[in-house]
Amino acid sequence: MALKRSLILRTDLRMAISIGLSAGLIITLGLPDSIYGPLAVSASLGGTVGNSWRLALQRIYGTLIGAAAVALCYHTLYRAVSIPVGVAITLALMGLTCKYLGLQVGYRVGGLVAVMGYTAHATEINLWIPMRIITTLIGLGVALFAINCFWPNRALAQHQIQSELIWAQLATAFRERAHLLSNNIELNAQERSTHRNLLLQKMITLQNLRSDAAAELGTDRVGRQRLQIWNLEDLVFSQFLSAYTTLMRLPMLPMQGAGLQRLLAAELAVLEAIAQRCEIWRKQWPWGKGLGKTIDGLLPLEAEKNELLAAEQGLFDDELAQQLLVSPTGGRRASLCLQLISSAQQFEAAWAEIH
Repeated sequence: MALKRSLILRTDLRMAISIGLSAGLIITLGLPDSIYGPLAVSASLGGTVGNSWRLALQRIYGTLIGAAAVALCYHTLYRAVSIPVGVAITLALMGLTCKYLGLQVGYRVGGLVAVMGYTAHATEINLWIPMRIITTLIGLGVALFAINCFWPNRALAQHQIQSELIWAQLATAFRERAHLLSNNIELNAQERSTHRNLLLQKMITLQNLRSDAAAELGTDRVGRQRLQIWNLEDLVFSQFLSAYTTLMRLPMLPMQGAGLQRLLAAELAVLEAIAQRCEIWRKQWPWGKGLGKTIDGLLPLEAEKNELLAAEQGLFDDELAQQLLVSPTGGRRASLCLQLISSAQQFEAAWAEIH
């Protein structure tokens, strides 16, 4: 039986109430240009509390940057250059500032403020700028009040918390596996199953949260980026869980001789590096702000990869080691470590491309 859909959704009703409140409040206060309050509401009232706060901050930052840019350029360039040239310089200054600060949506309102201030309100720029900021703040205040008081939805925040829990659990799992290998400790089948199921259950919980969280996303570029990031997250979680499960099943091998000891040390270094990456990704998730600078301070994953390959190559002349490595499970752990490095590198590259 087909599900009935209401013609009026709660989000639509909340938007209508918020727009009416902001416009009424601005008109009651006798402020000019009451249209900017509802514009701020429509731009910042996201589906969730967290998303609305982020959009509101982006909008006020953009408004302030646009106001500062138009005020500076108006008082220095308005009489010196033509209006098109002045607008172009103002937009360039505003755009560079927004890009430097990493604003993802605030630059749009900044551009609107710059253009309107330099053209339609040029004769009253000193009065228009503070009024523009005040009406924007009123609209944002009403939007945040509405999202917190009228059917608040925090599914995005819950989804974010669950993602961070999984990153932390993966870091713990790889670090724990390295500890067991270094101490030649084997877990029984029940213990291995318990460790895997804990991770799997968290990922299932994340998937159960996905539909509600996705419904709260906007259809703008930021919403589409978030969906791309989630798809990327699903992929790397699946790859890491598969690798971890196989690592838990592989038996310990005799580590006699310097060559095999070097190989084990290289594998442990890879597991520790992946654990560190998971911790970094958890702190930077989902937008990755500052990710590059943080990773630059660590030993590159390529270094661990090269050391692992060198350790394997050093065993070519060791007959006993070769017999171990060509056994059905002998070389699997080193191969899995290489797969982990490859997955991590591809993940970071794809994550960076989304932004």
